[in-house]
Amino acid sequence: TIGKWDPSYTPNVGLLDVVGNDRKQAWIALGDMSKDQAKEEFIKLLLERCPMFEHHLEAHHVENEDKDRLK
Repeated sequence: TIGKWDPSYTPNVGLLDVVGNDRKQAWIALGDMSKDQAKEEFIKLLLERCPMFEHHLEAHHVENEDKDRLK
């Protein structure tokens, strides 16, 4: 939600903060990727790794359509 990695956005990552360092490296690796492209790539990866998630998305979509129809 912030955009391209900028060290001023985040505090320094501690030497033993493995998760924080991995997150930082992943953020840097995104480079100039747009927010929308990052979202699309995330969904694509999620569906590859967890195919059942697509059923959840479909159910959520139907639920939202039902709510809109009842308004």
